[in-house]
Amino acid sequence: GRFGQISSRTGYWPKAIKGITYDDAVALSRAALNDDDISDENLDALWQMCDGSARVLVSSLIPGIQHYGLKKKRKLTPELIIKVGQELLGFTPRRK
Repeated sequence: GRFGQISSRTGYWPKAIKGITYDDAVALSRAALNDDDISDENLDALWQMCDGSARVLVSSLIPGIQHYGLKKKRKLTPELIIKVGQELLGFTPRRK
């Protein structure tokens, strides 16, 4: 919402961003993960688990995958992404 003191001092009020797009999630994932691990299936699983939240993707899901999957020499798969998201972080995958 708007705060009165701020609203009275600005000439415009941009619409609040409520989530990132699939393309945004792909760009963030590519920046954080090894290119060898990036497949369409993995990107789809990351998108399902973050449900449009950049904060969930970058601050929780990707670090969880890196620390509890990739550092243990596991291959990045959609199953690993979903497992880390559900069992470690308690997220529910978004329905396609």
